[in-house]
Amino acid sequence: MQPTHAPRRDGIPLRADVDRIDPESQRFYKVRKHLMDPVQCWHLVCPGLPPDPRDEAMRAGCSELCLQKDIYRFELALDACRQHVLGVHDLHFEPAYWRAFDSAVKSGHLAFAFKKNHVAMAAGDEGVFVVLSRERGSVRWRVNTAFRPEPRRQDGPPGRNQSFLNAARRKWLAKTTQPAKARMRMSPTWSDPLAEELGAFLDRIEQESLETLDVHDAARVLVLMARAEQLGSSESLEALLRRGLPHISGLAALAPPEEVKPLLMELAAACQEGDDPYGVLHDVLLDLDDWLAVAVFLEHHGGPLPTTANAAARDHVVRFAATRLALSPEQAAPLADWALARAGSLEPEPSPSSGDPYAPVMALWQAVVRASATAHQVKRPTESLGAHLVRILDAISLTGVIPRDAFASSGIDLGPEPVEIHRWGDAVLELTIGQDLRTPVLQVSGTEGDEAPRGTRDGTPLTFTRDEFQAWLAEARPGLHHVSLRGKTVEFTLTTS
Repeated sequence: MQPTHAPRRDGIPLRADVDRIDPESQRFYKVRKHLMDPVQCWHLVCPGLPPDPRDEAMRAGCSELCLQKDIYRFELALDACRQHVLGVHDLHFEPAYWRAFDSAVKSGHLAFAFKKNHVAMAAGDEGVFVVLSRERGSVRWRVNTAFRPEPRRQDGPPGRNQSFLNAARRKWLAKTTQPAKARMRMSPTWSDPLAEELGAFLDRIEQESLETLDVHDAARVLVLMARAEQLGSSESLEALLRRGLPHISGLAALAPPEEVKPLLMELAAACQEGDDPYGVLHDVLLDLDDWLAVAVFLEHHGGPLPTTANAAARDHVVRFAATRLALSPEQAAPLADWALARAGSLEPEPSPSSGDPYAPVMALWQAVVRASATAHQVKRPTESLGAHLVRILDAISLTGVIPRDAFASSGIDLGPEPVEIHRWGDAVLELTIGQDLRTPVLQVSGTEGDEAPRGTRDGTPLTFTRDEFQAWLAEARPGLHHVSLRGKTVEFTLTTS
């Protein structure tokens, strides 16, 4: 996929092909959710809009509850409130997203986001990000949403239009880049803009000094270098990476990986909102991708790394994301194609010495795909996770590969995170809670080729089903289990608490 520089290249819509946000309830919701969010600073791009438009809306008859962006209350809002919010859409919001669309066409920042070509994304000159969608078989497009991505540290100081523009274009490049296989890492959509930006930063460092960078610039350089290492096959990127490696310690001292807790809170909120998976949820996943990539990059090259970004912290981030996504598979489902492509772009080159340093990033996107696969069958239980605990009363290795005390042992509670039972090299046997939050599940991942485990429960064969990521699942009902792989067998007993 290439970004388009012409209005209708490869089916990209003309302005005449696109309808505004509809119906009224959606316009009402989008205005409350985005334009009335002070963090997005719409007053910088909408003349006459106050810094906090919620105050004006409350004077017009909107209640504080009605204006909460994560609560949908169109039908319950007073007529005066609805009229005011819809008027704000027509006066401020709609003109802003049309300006963004038009400027994106001119600058080339309008492209399909997914290979099925039913979602397109645009990054406007004012830092406004617009998502378009169309029904299959239709020639008409519709604005799905418009928002201003919150600037991260690598985008610049908050509250400035240039920072919002940097954030929007960074998101656009990440969202519309989708090499489906590792062999496509050379796609110009990935390498050319990245090489140009990274080269400009390195020129600045070499011609002036590292001290000319502020914390935002340094954070962006680290993200770009991590991306360059992931792409790997481009000679130009490899050359840029070699130029940048001597500066890693200085960059990391200036801009170590930022605190990840706010991102996890945003992820949890995005999974619950039930809206805009191409917007908020995709944004925060991409930010977590950047955070994981920088942390791994620094560790891989011996750069200073805070304990908040060490291997244990990265593992926690991936598990937290997987748990939240599993609870909201309908939110993850629209991102499955993109997640598959992103995971494919991270397929490691053979490197016995260094292994696969970017495995945590791949695991993040694999969690999106695994969650999306259950979207059509999930029924939310009313009980809490605490009502569905399973205990491993006994876990005994029959292999002698690792000490018995390395296993889960008596009294281990199974909560939202898997419990490791055994390892065969890079293959792992885990016990976890199924997508229905009720059924205990055995999971074997990290296998090679077509190999699959075999198992029994109280002498009855277990049925294992292969999924896209070399994982095999089976109901883990109480009883005596044997699971074998690579000629080795593990025995353990399960009982409910």
